[in-house]
Amino acid sequence: MTKAMQTIISADVAQKLYDLISNPDDNMCPEFLEDEEIIKRLHSIKMSLLNHNEVIEQNRQLQTELNAKNKELKNLKELPFFPYALNSGNRTDFGEFYLISHAWFSISNFPIQLGIVEVEWKSSGVRKMYLGAGSTNGKDFKQDVLGIALHGQKIKDSSEVQ
Repeated sequence: MTKAMQTIISADVAQKLYDLISNPDDNMCPEFLEDEEIIKRLHSIKMSLLNHNEVIEQNRQLQTELNAKNKELKNLKELPFFPYALNSGNRTDFGEFYLISHAWFSISNFPIQLGIVEVEWKSSGVRKMYLGAGSTNGKDFKQDVLGIALHGQKIKDSSEVQ
């Protein structure tokens, strides 16, 4: 087999082909193999190369997908704690704090209006966000903001490490 290939291709290429179709697991040298077996081994090599290119392409696609998901996750992490736009508080002075932003919600089976307020405490300069129910249920904005900031549940604190 090697002699026939050497008449068509160089000795170096023939040696490489000989090495490729040799199987270390069997004791039979390639020159004693039937043509069908040699063709089968060459076909296996060809399929391996085709699969290799497909695997590389698949890895590229997966890497691109992963990069896109990582970018989405990074963008999501950069969004504010509360994902909806809040109304501006225009740094309204409430004595102990400035009102930075606020939002009000009502739930159909819950008679009390809920509010989220973001305030900046004058004493520390720290911004905190609170959730709670206003004491006047929307009738007195200023009193509801005070009630939530002073007695509501803290949901975000800019001084805490994220």
